[in-house]
Amino acid sequence: MFGSIIINGLLILSIITTILYYLSFKKENLLKTARSFYHVITLGMIVASAYLMYNVMTHNFSFTYIWRYSSTELPKFLLATTFYAGQEGSFALWALMLSVIGSLLIPYVKKHNYEAPVMTIYSLILVFIFLIMINKSPFEYIWDSFPDQNIEAGFMPANGNGLNPILQNYWNVIHPPILFLGFSAMSVPFAFAFAGLIKREYHNWIKVSMPWTLFATGLLSLGIMLGGFWAYETLGWGGFWGWDPVENASLIPLLTAIALVHTMLVQKKTGGLIRTNFVLAIISFVLVIYSTFLTRSGILGDSSVHSFGDPGKLTYTLLLAFLSFFTLIGIIALFARFKDISRVAGKLEFQMSSREFMLSLGSLVILAIAGFVLVGTSWPIIQEVLGQAKTGVQISIYDAGSLPLTAVGLILMVFSVFLNWKMTPAELLVKKMWLGVLLAAIFTNVFIFLGYNEFKHIALGFAAFFALFSNLEYLIKTARKYPKLIGAYLSHFGFALLILGVIASGGYSESQQMTLKVGQTKEFNGYTFKFVGKNQIEKEFKDREKFQYLVEVTHDGKTDVAKPIIYYSDFNQRQQPFLEPGILESFSSDIYLSPNVADYKYDIPIISLGKGDKIDVPLASGLAMTVTGFDMQSMMGGDTNNGTLPFGAIVEFSDSESTFVDTLYSNLDPQSFVGEPNWFTLEKYNTDISFVQFMPDMQDMGKSKVAFILKEAGNEMPAPVEYFSFEASVKPLINLVWAGTIAIVAGFFIAIGKYTKSKEAGNNLEDNSDKTKTDSNILEEKPYIANK
Repeated sequence: MFGSIIINGLLILSIITTILYYLSFKKENLLKTARSFYHVITLGMIVASAYLMYNVMTHNFSFTYIWRYSSTELPKFLLATTFYAGQEGSFALWALMLSVIGSLLIPYVKKHNYEAPVMTIYSLILVFIFLIMINKSPFEYIWDSFPDQNIEAGFMPANGNGLNPILQNYWNVIHPPILFLGFSAMSVPFAFAFAGLIKREYHNWIKVSMPWTLFATGLLSLGIMLGGFWAYETLGWGGFWGWDPVENASLIPLLTAIALVHTMLVQKKTGGLIRTNFVLAIISFVLVIYSTFLTRSGILGDSSVHSFGDPGKLTYTLLLAFLSFFTLIGIIALFARFKDISRVAGKLEFQMSSREFMLSLGSLVILAIAGFVLVGTSWPIIQEVLGQAKTGVQISIYDAGSLPLTAVGLILMVFSVFLNWKMTPAELLVKKMWLGVLLAAIFTNVFIFLGYNEFKHIALGFAAFFALFSNLEYLIKTARKYPKLIGAYLSHFGFALLILGVIASGGYSESQQMTLKVGQTKEFNGYTFKFVGKNQIEKEFKDREKFQYLVEVTHDGKTDVAKPIIYYSDFNQRQQPFLEPGILESFSSDIYLSPNVADYKYDIPIISLGKGDKIDVPLASGLAMTVTGFDMQSMMGGDTNNGTLPFGAIVEFSDSESTFVDTLYSNLDPQSFVGEPNWFTLEKYNTDISFVQFMPDMQDMGKSKVAFILKEAGNEMPAPVEYFSFEASVKPLINLVWAGTIAIVAGFFIAIGKYTKSKEAGNNLEDNSDKTKTDSNILEEKPYIANK
């Protein structure tokens, strides 16, 4: 009750705050009141979140949300993640992040005279979030959620369903909060764009919002990067990005945000691309909402392993209304100011030899990739609208479409580094780029020598090396004198590094399936794999049975132990195992073991035959056997023997001296058609044989098969031996992917410092770095204004 009251109160407060901020356009004395109301919203959301977290940590399973996603077996650090494990909690997390960012934003917009318009839009976003939270509340009681089951008010289950085992990973502790912080921060440039339209300040909003745009873009990059870490270490399919629709849904606004950062820089320096920046700021936020809609509406439930289930008709409608409303007001606001913007913008033509031209072209390529991914991600929805069966886009299509665009983008990135604003003489461009071209050519040939020989990878590799060394050159030059200005170069360098890692690990990973018993070894790609046993872990938790399978991996005389995991959980009633990879990391490559199954088998000869098949009998030299028929009379008659079905395989035995026919009987389980051994002794050959399994062919019973096991006569049946089946992969240069993504994110956050200086964050944002332009092109020249 307490939590629901707070959320309802926060909805009312957010509506009042939005109205007050709107009225303060003309009555500035209302600003202080609106500001106070907003801070109350933030305080209230913190209280609501603390209340939810308290109930999570104290196992209050009377709340449906906590019962559904939590349990007493979860360790504390994972128990806390159930706060945002489901739809209700994720909306609460979003509301918390939005409200806190808003409180931090208020002093900034107040200082720059943007408070009323920015906070009007920002508060309006909160109205929609709280509307959704009322319908998908984490504070609903279990007796209200299941009214048909006559649950008594006050009832609390002894335990909860528990957290999905694939989410029980330390990366999941920080990945969702960072991603939602990025989603929330992307609201800020959207609100600034609206403020710019309202105030008719078509240039200044760019300057004021740049730090926030970099902040939001960096957070989105970090959130997606952490998701890649989680997928690689948890899901076991061997990759970090699978072009899953839900994964793509968060990538698309990141791509448009990256394009926005670059086009904002162009406008800041040239006065151009005014309309483009308004459009991109609006689209980037709308795509965040679209991402939420795709993930939480259930519309991709058949196409994505990450999608949430159907949230119900009302929540679906609210999400769609959220998306439609902000898309519509964005379009209306832009068209209302379109003529005015055209008058201010005038006519501006960029020289092809200028940095602004390359930045614009590069942004267009980024948007092309975003558009391509958007269509692919939305394809199941398009098919549903057209009345077709929903099918996802194949990974190969994404790879084929994005690869050439990425190569072009890398080349344009390099030229945007080398070129000056306005115009660059050809001889100066050649002088700047010759070293990068030479190093790229040398390392591309090394790439080819190492076996990376597909043309598409050679072309992309050359572009990546060109971008890598060109940005590294300027990164070093800038870092020596102006370390705070290295952000752009570091991000560009990281992206090139990332692409090289993707080429190597994605295009040239080698794999082999293995099935080993304890003590058995197998070689692959210069590595020796030996299964040495298993250890049960997490014995203190009663809701799971979890084993590490120990595989020694030896290479160049050094042995390490990989520990892939197979475990059963009460989460799915232990019907199917959960699998986690075992990874051995090194600088040059990772050894990645994806477990498939572990099973016990008898370590004795096993043979299977169909009717008419003939085979030499193991352990009985010179003897052959043929299955001539089946004795199914007892089975057909329905006779049973202690719940089993008597069944016989008619077998002809022959050697060079004689032939004899016998029927080998077994009592089979009627479900699996597997039976206990019933030994028949071939005395002449000192061999026991038993028919143990019937494998029926329901289409043609004449093609059915039977299985036999053999042992030396008189010997005891050996104990079953455990076999471990897994896929071993060698992933070259995978660490370049991680290093590259870290550099990208670091670059964005370092760049924020450049735009938070007093001059950079105010109305006079001109760069005063002309004196350093010979040292580094990142230190831009003063902007020029478009000809009217």
